[in-house]
Amino acid sequence: MSRFRLQAERSQPRANGFTLVELLVVVSIIALLISILMPSLKSAREQAKTVVCIATQAGLGRGGALYQSRHNGWLAGSPGTSGSILLGHPESGDWDDDDVDIPSERVQIWDWATPLGLYESYHPNRGRRWNMLVNKLVCPDNQFLSQPFPDGPDPPDWPTQRMVSYNTMRVFMMWPWQTRDGQPWGTSAPFSKATPEGNGLGGIGLWYTPRNYSPRIERVGNPADNVFLSDSSRFTHPTEGIIDHDIDWQANAGGGFSSGGPNLPFNILKSFHSSTRRSQRNLAPITYRHQRGRDLGVVVSYFDGHAEYMIESQSRWPDPWWPKGSEINYLDMNADSQKLVERYVDMSGWYKVPR
Repeated sequence: MSRFRLQAERSQPRANGFTLVELLVVVSIIALLISILMPSLKSAREQAKTVVCIATQAGLGRGGALYQSRHNGWLAGSPGTSGSILLGHPESGDWDDDDVDIPSERVQIWDWATPLGLYESYHPNRGRRWNMLVNKLVCPDNQFLSQPFPDGPDPPDWPTQRMVSYNTMRVFMMWPWQTRDGQPWGTSAPFSKATPEGNGLGGIGLWYTPRNYSPRIERVGNPADNVFLSDSSRFTHPTEGIIDHDIDWQANAGGGFSSGGPNLPFNILKSFHSSTRRSQRNLAPITYRHQRGRDLGVVVSYFDGHAEYMIESQSRWPDPWWPKGSEINYLDMNADSQKLVERYVDMSGWYKVPR
């Protein structure tokens, strides 16, 4: 009887389960699959951020085009157009650089965002209005903090905040003041800071917009070819990567909302540092913050309202960033742009943007 019971027990099937070896094999396979999929997941996440940024800038571009249609072709974001409203206040001559209670919706003469109607609610304090704009118009890859300038970190009512995500191209927003031979064009801006001469640009580079240029859509060239907004930041420190924004209501050279673009030399006021040069690679993501494969690039929107991704090497071409017919001194471009345009430079050393 006991022998029969022992044989019956031996004939019972083994309980279900994994051996240690089988478990280790499964874990190894899962780890291998994760290591294969992680780059794809990271790439998909980066692509999603870029798509969101493109959609955001496309909406802003359409807002800019609508502003043009409602204001006789004038561009939003120029000190001589939408920014000139700040000059209408009777106490304009008494405002200080750190004044935060200017009674106008505009936060600065270079402010392109407020004219597009992007406030959900109005706040009387200019610093609060600025902060509202910055946090409403956010590039998903913009995780940078920006310090107030020129009053240092955290002046009263103006704390360190997120960096402004998008800038206009400063040259589109200005009036010319003279030709290459020093003769006046004959066109004057309603506000002196809307001219290069009034913005202290003598040390930033030599360039000239076309004869009688003014910031109107019919003067920029083909609206589908010229950049209205770009991923950017106005100020950066050349080595430490410290970012700040000019809080002066009548700031020079673009303030916090406009930049010189990716063709001028890499200097302390530039954020378009190169991602291909080892010494500047750590600063490149400030503007070139979207990645596709091995390339870093920017998202831009055009004056006609469409938006797209542009890799760094494409952005170094001057043509999308300057009014058609502009002339730029070859020596006042960065090395990346010089390499692209050197065959098109005239005998005097100037590159002329094709009409």
